[in-house]
Amino acid sequence: MKHSSRLLYIRIPILVSVSTIIYLYLLLVLIAFTNTM
Repeated sequence: MKHSSRLLYIRIPILVSVSTIIYLYLLLVLIAFTNTM
């Protein structure tokens, strides 16, 4: 039980950081797309 919770604590920040990077990338793409138009 403790091992799985530790794995979850490691996994959550990774998922959060990955989702944040994807969100920022999409935001930059959207800004670039609106600037070219």
